[in-house]
Amino acid sequence: MDQTLSELNGSAVIDYHGRVVEIICRRNHGNHAFSIFQGANPLDFSFTTLLLEMSLVLILSQTMRFLLKPLKQPKVISDILAGIIIGPSVLGHNENFAKNVIPENSRYVIQNIGIIGFMFFLFVTGVKMDLAVIFKAGKKHWVIALSGLIIPHIIVWVVAICIRDYMDPELRKYSSIGGIVSAIIITTFPVIYSILRDMQLLSSEIGRVALTTVIISDVVGITVIIAFEAVKQGEDKGINALYYICTVVGVSGLVIGGIPQVMQWINRQTPEGKPVDQKYITATLLGVFVIAFTTDFIGAAIGNGPLWLGLAIPDGPPIGATIVHKSEVVMNDILMPFAYATIGLKTDIFAMSECWSCLTPLFALATMAIVSKLVSVVMAAQFTDMSYRDSLAMSFMLSLRGQTEFLLYLHWADLKVRFYDKILYDAQI
Repeated sequence: MDQTLSELNGSAVIDYHGRVVEIICRRNHGNHAFSIFQGANPLDFSFTTLLLEMSLVLILSQTMRFLLKPLKQPKVISDILAGIIIGPSVLGHNENFAKNVIPENSRYVIQNIGIIGFMFFLFVTGVKMDLAVIFKAGKKHWVIALSGLIIPHIIVWVVAICIRDYMDPELRKYSSIGGIVSAIIITTFPVIYSILRDMQLLSSEIGRVALTTVIISDVVGITVIIAFEAVKQGEDKGINALYYICTVVGVSGLVIGGIPQVMQWINRQTPEGKPVDQKYITATLLGVFVIAFTTDFIGAAIGNGPLWLGLAIPDGPPIGATIVHKSEVVMNDILMPFAYATIGLKTDIFAMSECWSCLTPLFALATMAIVSKLVSVVMAAQFTDMSYRDSLAMSFMLSLRGQTEFLLYLHWADLKVRFYDKILYDAQI
């Protein structure tokens, strides 16, 4: 029995003093392999297994980027494909590979590194994001942004209500429908910015219009997501929703209202032409972990805090530019590949056949959302005298999905929202 428990993973449910308790048995991995010359197998030890996993993730990521570079695909595409390859859809489908190279009890390390990658991605993007453009935005930006949100929301809500009886019981809840509709339709700045940067469209006219438009959409989207989270918080007790909203407003207000004053003080302390003192950079980067812990503690998505902190830091020199410069390489080339590996490890395309009946309504909603958003954005852009070609390009830009949605679905998974895995397939498709 002892040998079986030490070599196999398993679980059992027992009655412990009237409470139902699940006991999980994991294979015991040593800390370090002494030497293969002593007969040791490196895959029997946790540290060497972790090193192999990290090497595999980074090598696959860089390989996919190299292979797709001639096709001028953004990095997010190659990283997603690399994550799927390492998961149960390709390499992980092999039982020996899944058991020895990426055992179940080591995946949490990859996931935690990946979540840190998502945190810094949102933080750095927040530094680059200028909310002041909302007040400077012209009629064209508002028309396109609101049309791309309101019209698809109405259409997809109507379709969702019509096919509600065919949905999975968990999906039939109005709070679930609201979360699905918002996740499919709302466009976020971090995703659009990173893709436009990879495609070298940031300085183009249509790129600037798209970024301004998506900032408006993102602010509205964050509000909708917070409302959805509040509904989920209040499912057991309605007062919890009020506590949640008040806490989120308080924390975000404190960060966005107070941190800029600190950053301005740091800028004043930095002589012109001189680098920012390293202690200020270190303190700011540590602040990402502190604010992420705070937002996760109050029940908000863990990415909200880093995004708010990034928004509170002024872009450009000295402090903003220095933070971006010191963070981007490690974030993009080291941390983010683990984020996509986390998504890939949770994606099994072979499992789609087992729940096709519950995926079909979701695909119908996704298709309707994409079509309605494309058409509404094209019509709105045409109304503002944009050319048909630019209007079509704009509509495709505002329909892109990526890192923000993946982090949101991981957050829903932590909250035990059952439909998150189904939406995960939709986001990757």
